[in-house]
Amino acid sequence: MSKIVIEKTGGTNQSSELILDFELDTSRSYTIGRHPSNDVQIDHAAISRMHALIFHHSEKWMIADLDSTKGLSLNGERIRCTAFSDEMCVTMGPARFWFAQGPEHGSDPPRGTETHVDVLQLEMASDERKPIQKQAFCLAGFRNISVGSDSQCDIRLQNPGVKPLHAIIFRRNDQWFVTSTDNSVIESRSTDGRTDGTFMELGDDRVGACGCLVFSLIRAMPIS
Repeated sequence: MSKIVIEKTGGTNQSSELILDFELDTSRSYTIGRHPSNDVQIDHAAISRMHALIFHHSEKWMIADLDSTKGLSLNGERIRCTAFSDEMCVTMGPARFWFAQGPEHGSDPPRGTETHVDVLQLEMASDERKPIQKQAFCLAGFRNISVGSDSQCDIRLQNPGVKPLHAIIFRRNDQWFVTSTDNSVIESRSTDGRTDGTFMELGDDRVGACGCLVFSLIRAMPIS
């Protein structure tokens, strides 16, 4: 199984300290940030509350920046989303991430909640002569969903405006988020106003538009 090794750099003496070494499970994704609710917590002022996402797609492990203040860097250059390769080092504030490839296997996906069912609603804008297409996908049993035109995506959409890997839907605790996989802005529309970024929380009447796709979350009560 592939694994991530995280070390924390020291001060001027360039010393480092191993802070985490864990195996990756392909059935789930991992959030990294300063807040203790993340899967991996790094308590440092240079780390954002929810800084980055590690996820598995198309037989590769990838890391994406979640609108963090300091960002992610690879070989001194800031990155938005990239696939890991052996011995590659990604820097996040004082932390350095090392990846080691191994044979992949995943555990059984988590069971859905008993109190409600989360449903992802996708609206795909087509040309002016056709109405907007709407699709719904049940999220029960999943921790992350890939959306795009690539055959390896969990939700595959055939539209010229849909990128091979357009977005990742992921869950942290009982909340769902959407992030683009490049620098594409997601326009967040809600009763609280409109904000722009490369990732956002879904639910509570919040709608996110990324290119030709519009994302929203329906929390439905199960039929007893």
